[in-house]
Amino acid sequence: MHTSKIKSPAAIVLFVTLLASMGVHAYLLNEHIKAKYSGETGSTLCHISDYFNCGASIASDFSEVFGTPLALFGMFTQLLILFFTLKALLSNKENEQATAATAALSVTGFSVVVSLVMASISVIYIGSLCPFCTGAYVLSFITLFCAWKVLRSLSQGLDGVVLKTLLVGGALVVLTGFITGRIILNKYQDKDTRELLSLMVTDWQGQPEKPIDVIAPIKQGPDSAKMKIIEFADFLCHHCKEAFPRLKNFIASNKDAQLIFQPFPLDGCKGPDNNPGRQCQMAIAAYCANLQDKGERAMEYIFNSQELFASRTLDLDKELRLLAQVVDINSDTFLACTKDVNSLNMVKKQMEVGKKLEIEGTPTLYINNKHYHGGADLIPLQEIYKSL
Repeated sequence: MHTSKIKSPAAIVLFVTLLASMGVHAYLLNEHIKAKYSGETGSTLCHISDYFNCGASIASDFSEVFGTPLALFGMFTQLLILFFTLKALLSNKENEQATAATAALSVTGFSVVVSLVMASISVIYIGSLCPFCTGAYVLSFITLFCAWKVLRSLSQGLDGVVLKTLLVGGALVVLTGFITGRIILNKYQDKDTRELLSLMVTDWQGQPEKPIDVIAPIKQGPDSAKMKIIEFADFLCHHCKEAFPRLKNFIASNKDAQLIFQPFPLDGCKGPDNNPGRQCQMAIAAYCANLQDKGERAMEYIFNSQELFASRTLDLDKELRLLAQVVDINSDTFLACTKDVNSLNMVKKQMEVGKKLEIEGTPTLYINNKHYHGGADLIPLQEIYKSL
């Protein structure tokens, strides 16, 4: 037993790092379940900016292995490292110490390799970084450094006993991960839910294609995309606000998909004294911001400030100037555009696109010009994407 090593500063940091890493993975697992299975948008702690956010990573296929969240495997992997480390430091048998120390270092090294691979996928393919995932990557390097300092003198080369130990440990992580994953996800995906999700995809496949000529849309994703989602939405609609980040993250994580946003103000652009209503005014603001290539950022700002813009006592000009400042556009040009009758007429034309489709509520989605009734749930959207 190496009591001096277990009390060393490096060992203490190692244990703290492993516990912190397990906590980070548990948090990521919770965010994954909320965003992908319970329909929630997730915590703002995990969404710092368009680049630093968890949503795009969660929405991607890389966040799961055969339907089980990677975060769950990450949590059990850290637990395995902790087990091997404690066994190496607490065992009285030299051969057990050597085997456990080598196994702990091997698993820690594997964890670092996985971190590098996942970070590369996030940066190169997804185009964003998950803040808490990045924290887990950093912790894996700290774990390797501390484990090397604490266990290096106890370790040995890879032999048959070590390889067998690693094989058993790896199998336990995989098996425990899959079983735990099924238990957790079955709470959110019972038989009825799975059948409903399947029906959403089947229903979409059976819908007729309709000609949809969008007008001055706000787009995210390439025009050449195989999957094009047209969303008709009202900026002051609560359900539209909830759908926006999920659709945005879906597009960000699937490079062959495009989101085409078409405003559909539910007030019909009719307000007091024959002026455009507030919902219409928000659509005009987004249209004018889009003329300066900042439509998507303006959309996000308006949705995030939905309660503010819905207030009847709001000084709209003041808040629109702030919007222009935040999204980095020329405020004078922007404000002049929002008061221009041509902008109002353009929004009315955008509304006509939805009226021809007999849209009655928002958000309403069309995928590849077929009406889709599944909302912004990630799982059926992924199934449709894979089927194309």
